[in-house]
Amino acid sequence: TECDLEKGLEMRKWVLSGILATEEAYLSHLEALLLPLKPLKAAATTSQPVLTVAQIETIFFKVPELYEIHKEFYDGLLPRVQQWSHHQRVGDLFQKLASQLGVYRAFLDNYELAVETAEKCCQANSQFAEISE
Repeated sequence: TECDLEKGLEMRKWVLSGILATEEAYLSHLEALLLPLKPLKAAATTSQPVLTVAQIETIFFKVPELYEIHKEFYDGLLPRVQQWSHHQRVGDLFQKLASQLGVYRAFLDNYELAVETAEKCCQANSQFAEISE
């Protein structure tokens, strides 16, 4: 019936709105992680580095890529949810997201080492400990 179609349409929009909100929060966390990246990289080439290039690459491994993947997903999903209709489709966005699972695998494979490295760097360098808070 027409009422069931409308309910289904509203339910899909509600679910996708929740996904959008989650993506927004995730992007904000990734942005917070990326904030110190440029200054740390710049300092790494000076005589007073906070972290070495290798430490930076280990700690922030795949974070910029994850940010780009999710930013693209969010930027694609937002206008579709805002202009919601029976004809609106979002499967292509989820397929593209799923095609990036290798980036997540690499991130997860490195995660334990990244955390260990960050902890060691915090203990050895009060400046990095302050930044990482």
